[in-house]
Amino acid sequence: MKLQSLATIPIWADRLAWSTVILLAVSLCGRFLSRRMCQRLGAWAATTKWRWDDLIMPVTSLTEYLVRLFVILFGGLMILHGLGVSIVPLLTALGVGGLAVA
Repeated sequence: MKLQSLATIPIWADRLAWSTVILLAVSLCGRFLSRRMCQRLGAWAATTKWRWDDLIMPVTSLTEYLVRLFVILFGGLMILHGLGVSIVPLLTALGVGGLAVA
């Protein structure tokens, strides 16, 4: 009886649920990979004798936080776009807000 009730889910709801799950998984994998990349680049920069790599892009906790934040925001925008929400006004508002702060 319960299996028959699952068959009555509309196709659009099924697609919406699967796309949200897939985009969430992709964004979480991206977050994990970005963290690992920052850790490996920091370890690699510490072992080299060349000091310019420390000056160009020092891998600090702030750098790791900003990369993690960018990946999470990008994943959130992908999920919103997958749900059918127009992200153009959101990006425009963020741009105008950034100009107002500057």
